[in-house]
Amino acid sequence: MENKKRERIDLIEVTVTGAGEFSNELEMDKRYSKLTGISLKKQPNADLSLSEFNCDGNTDTFAAGYELVFLQTDVNVSPNERFLLLDMPCDGKKLKIKVADNGLSPVYPFTLKFHLRLEK
Repeated sequence: MENKKRERIDLIEVTVTGAGEFSNELEMDKRYSKLTGISLKKQPNADLSLSEFNCDGNTDTFAAGYELVFLQTDVNVSPNERFLLLDMPCDGKKLKIKVADNGLSPVYPFTLKFHLRLEK
């Protein structure tokens, strides 16, 4: 019998209203022990970077200033390959994402959608 991984895709949204920093937090599901991938849908032409990405303040996975364009993919990439691979403990912890916008987006407000792949 095949041993299948149990996965879940979760979503955390961050609304950006102009230049500056914006954040959101998400209580991670206790039934899943690891955050194994992240993908992003963002406003075209927006120049954004991560200021903070951590679970309960313990794990900074990305350096401050990490450009969000590196987390974004498009429809030409298979859905299974759209995630940047991570191996981050997350069971029941609070995930905090803070982004910085330089104010050059052609349209405000907009919402960033971070898709998170969780595994047991």
